[in-house]
This record gives sequence, C-alpha cells and structure tokens, in this order.
Amino acid sequence: MAAIVWTLVCSVLAAAVELIVGSYGICLPAFAAVAFCLAVAQGGRRAFPALAISGAILDLSFTRGFPAQLVLLPLLAALAEIWRKHGDCANPFAQLLPGVAVGGLSGAVLVVFVCLPGTPFGWDLLWRNGWIVLQSVIGGAVLTPFAMVLLDGGGRRLGLPLYAKARNRQEE
Repeated sequence: MAAIVWTLVCSVLAAAVELIVGSYGICLPAFAAVAFCLAVAQGGRRAFPALAISGAILDLSFTRGFPAQLVLLPLLAALAEIWRKHGDCANPFAQLLPGVAVGGLSGAVLVVFVCLPGTPFGWDLLWRNGWIVLQSVIGGAVLTPFAMVLLDGGGRRLGLPLYAKARNRQEE
C-alpha cells in the first residue's frame, strides 16, 4: 500500500512541476523521468496504475486532445525493464543515458501525437518541434539522475524497493 501511495504522490508532484514549468513555455519531462525511475524501482506492472492516473491528470491539465502520457507509459515501462536487466542502476551519473532516452521518448510522443496533427508543414513546424524534442532530451538527461537520487532517498525511509538496487531484481 505504501508503494502505491508513494508512486501516486511522487507522480502527481512531478506532473505539477511539469505543468508549472510548461505554463512558461518550457518542455520539461518531469513526469516521464519520475515515471521511469518508479518503474525501474518497483517494476512497470506494479507502478502503472498510479502512473496512469497521474498521466491522465497531466494530459487533462494541459487540455490535450490525445492522452499522450498514456501512450508514453508503456514505452517507459519497456525501457525501464531493459534498464533493469542491462543498465547500471547504482551510479547516478550513469542515469544520463536512460535520461536522454526518456527525454527523447517524451518529446517524440508529444510532437507526434499532440503537436503535428493539423499543423501545416514548413520550417516553422520543424523548428518548433525540434526545439520541443531538444528541451525534452536535455531535461530528461538532467532530471532522471536527480529523480533517482530523490526517489531513492524517500523510498529508503519508507522501506520501498530502491532504484539503485534494481539491477536484475525480479518484479515483486
């Protein structure tokens, strides 16, 4: 029960951070970084329901016509499973690599499912969407190690599965 509440609280806070920063025109994948870290630490199937609720809240808050976060979550769960098996979960600096992937996935999903439909093709379209993906990639690379350290600090105090000890651990 504590894991579900922890996942819900952390993902809602990350969604709120993304919403606040997004209101200033900055594409920061805070929700995606936290969702990835929670999926690595707890397993994708265990964390998915609470993350889906928070993702839906984020999409509704941005008044998106398409639930982009619900498309992103299975991709993040697959990436988290790969990282659990083959990645270095203990070193915070090694999290730059999945952070770039998390940011790239988040930016690509946002561009493909939210920005492109109904937009005329031209240089402005390429420039604007390229800028969104670039912000997402940089933001993911910065936020994922930061989220890993913060979530492991709180998870350690609550006795929850930790990101840093997730390598090759079977999903509970």
